[in-house]
Amino acid sequence: MISLIPTNGGYVLLADTYRAQNNLQKAKEAYIKAVNTDGNHPVAYYKRGHAFTFLGDYEKARADYQKDGSLDDDKALSISSAAFTYLYEGKHKQGLQYLVDQAFNIYLSDATKSAAAMYDLMNIAEFTAFHINDAQSLQTIVQMMEPLTEERLKWMTDKDA
Repeated sequence: MISLIPTNGGYVLLADTYRAQNNLQKAKEAYIKAVNTDGNHPVAYYKRGHAFTFLGDYEKARADYQKDGSLDDDKALSISSAAFTYLYEGKHKQGLQYLVDQAFNIYLSDATKSAAAMYDLMNIAEFTAFHINDAQSLQTIVQMMEPLTEERLKWMTDKDA
């Protein structure tokens, strides 16, 4: 049916169905068709990144998450997904460092719009450090988050006023 009117959304839904059935190879192939149908659709890259992750092709997954992040205004989800690929590989410190680095890159690119995204990424880094039992990194991240937390609280109270 999709071959009659091939659309990005149709291929993404087909791929999602294959993924739900744990047929990751077919899911990946359908996501590839979705990307080929519309190369500017971030969801297709994001979901193909999941297929690559679950198939163990972490470099391709990270490339797809990065492409998704370049097309989508909300970069936190694609960045955290890319960081998780390092965790799946057993490269915990590298994944944690990736999160922290990307959080600062986002903040430095546009501090006024990106403080919330940076806070979200640092929060994910905090949980990651906790779960991989890295007390030193956790302490450092908590110290780095303190000014962000104060800024976020101020923003929330100003917004509610």
